[in-house]
Amino acid sequence: MNGDIIIIFGPTAAGKSQLAINLANQLLANHRTPVIINADALQQYRDLPLLSAQPSEADKKICAHVLYGWLAADEESNVATWRDLAMQHIKNAIATGHVPIVVGGSGLYIKTLIVGISPMPSVPTDVKNQMMAAIDADPKKWAAYYADLKTADPSMAKKLTAN
Repeated sequence: MNGDIIIIFGPTAAGKSQLAINLANQLLANHRTPVIINADALQQYRDLPLLSAQPSEADKKICAHVLYGWLAADEESNVATWRDLAMQHIKNAIATGHVPIVVGGSGLYIKTLIVGISPMPSVPTDVKNQMMAAIDADPKKWAAYYADLKTADPSMAKKLTAN
């Protein structure tokens, strides 16, 4: 994959989205087409446009905005899913001569985009529900789960607390 990729990253309310729009306008003035790609975990949820400060309709008319509001509030996502989708949008943008502008404040998302992520198997919903039900019934289960982790993966257990 060869081509320009712009990444804008920083804390909440630092002006990242406005900077992306300013860059998009500059690119358009230079006859280049930008695509703004969301890298903020909360902006993925369509039911949180104001709370998560999603781009306005006026901003969306300037250029394409992707991965904003693509999830319902009750849907689950994770950084691996986001990365796969973001990489598809980046590759498509570059393949069509567009400039991807990745914008967000989720450090894990940006790091994962740049350095990748180890493949992780998905945990079946029934297993998650069973574990959470056990914890709800007996909060001391956290300690038992942590003890299991120390046996199965001592190096990871050293990086995590029992909570």
